[in-house]
Amino acid sequence: MDLAILALLSIGGFFYLSRFLGFQEDSLTVTTGPKAGGFSRADLWGAGILGFLMLANTAESLGKKHNITVAAIIAGCVLYLLVIIAIVTLLIARDKNPIRLFGLKWPRWRREIPRALLALLCVLPFITLIQLVMGKIYGPESAPQEILQFLINSQDLREKLLLIFMAVVMAPLAEETIFRGYIFGTARQYLGRWPAILINSAIFALIHGHIPALLGLFVLAVFLSLVYERTGSLWAPIMLHAAFNSITIIWTLVVPMPVS
Repeated sequence: MDLAILALLSIGGFFYLSRFLGFQEDSLTVTTGPKAGGFSRADLWGAGILGFLMLANTAESLGKKHNITVAAIIAGCVLYLLVIIAIVTLLIARDKNPIRLFGLKWPRWRREIPRALLALLCVLPFITLIQLVMGKIYGPESAPQEILQFLINSQDLREKLLLIFMAVVMAPLAEETIFRGYIFGTARQYLGRWPAILINSAIFALIHGHIPALLGLFVLAVFLSLVYERTGSLWAPIMLHAAFNSITIIWTLVVPMPVS
């Protein structure tokens, strides 16, 4: 029954998504964000190397139990911040304008934010449907990601708040800068729109290192890429990524899943 309801909601949601992501009206005039161009072949190499290193690190850590502590969470936040600084610094050092490349001036934000949030609500049933199907396929092996298990089990308020800060603030800022801003923006310029979307979405899903969530994360990444192109501002996928993580955290805390 749950699957049938989610399927119906997904079909209904796609009607709105097709309009919002259909690049109608004045969206054709957007020249910032991924449509801005301005990346060089050095960025293509840089994005490729960055993606490879992230995948290599994920592959190396597969199957290993990660010790999540306050120090590890803080280190993760610092690493996220350093990655953002590194990308922005490399662009500025080569006379590239991150504000234009990433569409950080978003004059239509009052109009676009409600539409983008509604689009997220429309795609959530489909992502949830995928997650439920994958959960049935993987059975007991489909336990939540380690970070969610830690959030469920931790009794320390400081740990929970730090983890929520990383998930809702630092992760969206860093991951959207890396995947939608840099990798997608560069790949789109040199490889085209859909190859860029599929490449950055695949890497985004894989680096999370959680096979049962792989397909759902891939769909989320495709959605965020399309929203970025639709709005021309990196703030849009950052905001939606933060909202998605917030919804996931709230659902995890309110309806915790049994974990080992």
